[in-house]
Amino acid sequence: MEALGAPRKPDLEAGGEAMVKRTIAIIMLAAFPLIAGCSGSRNLGTEPSRPERENREKALRHVAEQKSGTFQSITARLRLGMDTAHAFHQLDSLLTNPSGDMFWMYPAVACYLDCRAQLDAGWRARFRNTLRRYTPYRGDTENHFLMYYSTILLFSQEWPEMTGDEWFNGKSSRENYAEAEDYLNHWIDETVRYGTTEWDSPRYLYFYITPLITLRDFTADTLLRRRCEMMLEYQLADYAAEYLDGSYCGAHSRDGDNSVINPRNSEAASYGQFYFEDSLGFILPDLAFAACSGFQCPPIISAIAHDRDTAFVHTERKRSRARIRFADGKYAPAMKYDYITPDYGIGSIQGGLLQPIQQHSWSVTFASARPNNTLFGLHPQVSATELGMFFPEEPELMVDGVSKSKASYGSEDKWVGGSPYERIFQDSGTLVAVYDIPSSALFPHTDLFFPNSLDTLIRDASGWIFCRMEGAFVAVRPLGGTESGMTWTEETGCRRLRNRSLANGYIVECASGREMSFDRFMEKLRPLSIAVADPMKGFTYRSLRGTTISAIAPRSDPSAGSSRLLFFSIAGAGRNAGPQVGSDLFHGPNLRSAYDSGVLEMRCHGATRTLDFIRNEVRR
Repeated sequence: MEALGAPRKPDLEAGGEAMVKRTIAIIMLAAFPLIAGCSGSRNLGTEPSRPERENREKALRHVAEQKSGTFQSITARLRLGMDTAHAFHQLDSLLTNPSGDMFWMYPAVACYLDCRAQLDAGWRARFRNTLRRYTPYRGDTENHFLMYYSTILLFSQEWPEMTGDEWFNGKSSRENYAEAEDYLNHWIDETVRYGTTEWDSPRYLYFYITPLITLRDFTADTLLRRRCEMMLEYQLADYAAEYLDGSYCGAHSRDGDNSVINPRNSEAASYGQFYFEDSLGFILPDLAFAACSGFQCPPIISAIAHDRDTAFVHTERKRSRARIRFADGKYAPAMKYDYITPDYGIGSIQGGLLQPIQQHSWSVTFASARPNNTLFGLHPQVSATELGMFFPEEPELMVDGVSKSKASYGSEDKWVGGSPYERIFQDSGTLVAVYDIPSSALFPHTDLFFPNSLDTLIRDASGWIFCRMEGAFVAVRPLGGTESGMTWTEETGCRRLRNRSLANGYIVECASGREMSFDRFMEKLRPLSIAVADPMKGFTYRSLRGTTISAIAPRSDPSAGSSRLLFFSIAGAGRNAGPQVGSDLFHGPNLRSAYDSGVLEMRCHGATRTLDFIRNEVRR
């Protein structure tokens, strides 16, 4: 068996062009430099870097034992020398009948480079020839482009002499390399200065990690290799800031039907365990590539993921997906606000349409190992205008097509989706959401989802719905409509409260057993009960923590996609839905990055680590 996690360096062969070939250097795992001089609940100065060697071996063996016909399983078995005859038989099938576009490309190049020492000249030629006869779709999203261009760059580097006749796109390796390198540097610069457009996705973070790992391990250009490793750290730090005992807290640009109701089953959770935890139980296929890599998560990032001794506010600024119709400007800011405690996290964006189909605008996440440990709500918006805002096809024809590939999109019972009729405000553990839904909307109602794993759910006479899961308490007060217009139904993994009033909303209050008992929580909130028949007429609410939140009469807000939306203020300060436009990309106790700076500073327990993408250096 080869040494796992060995750093891989370029084999500088004589002759040829500036692009060089790569081989695998089979050496023992080198320890990542530790950060000294730290104190706190996690001693960064003595703790070994993650992932541990045992986790790497466990991940690789688990993927190998699946014996599925994927590049991931083939890689694991070839690296372990396990059932290699069957692995090569499956590899033959993948190269004979390629499919999956960029989802075929990124594991193909990772498999080729991770197993180059096990591939003879014939197998290498098979990979090369596939680039001529298979034309993959580049895709239309940020993660698609990363998978596509990382593959193009690495295969162009492997065979720098290939002409346009040998490539599916008619470009030479030199041309392909230059285009891919230009895009990758552009994407890194745009992301670290202005924010990502597919932000904090519990699903698609998975498809960023492997391309970045493969680039970090095999790119011959030392500057690009350094930037890709820094970008890998950037993505993991972004995840760690909203990580809570295995769950990804807050709002997400792209969530899935399974991960939104059960965050521990998200694709990102497998990397959370691999890089942030001492043990590994949730192993997905791409971990095979991480196990082969020499990259180790810096200890400060895994410490940030567990720095939950006290409650804190963490804000972020990201970007909407690029808009091509029905909007002013290509991007809108996505202003994220999180309040994270040892027992729960509540996070949100300001509402509106910032991402098509899979937007998750707010949630409460319980720090519990139980399944279905999240509470959230939405307006199930379905609209050709929404799709036409983000996709180039004819809007009226897209609803049926999208519903075929994303089956839940056209359902009024769906669990994910943004709405132009939604406005959200959050201050620490208090959240207010208001909806102004036109009668012409396909599904003119809102839904709240309460996990069926709660310890307690009380529908109180005061109008509050009180919930408890272990040490976390949540209270929800519906606004608008009448009791007869609200219906409860049992769903898979949760209970749904549907409000059919066109103007409605809710107040959400959270607290911890470390602050007060559950009985005291209910006692304090009952007098704060607020009956609002029509929230669009404005109202004032004094929160559990004593702040006064005012919902002011509707005014025009075209950027949010609706002509009638409330404006929120708190204690008269005019602070609207978290941080203002122009605020930091990251602002919290662990991460700081000023807008347009290209610099991310990490802090935890007295240690610091700075990713400076302007100077392309890491400072400790």
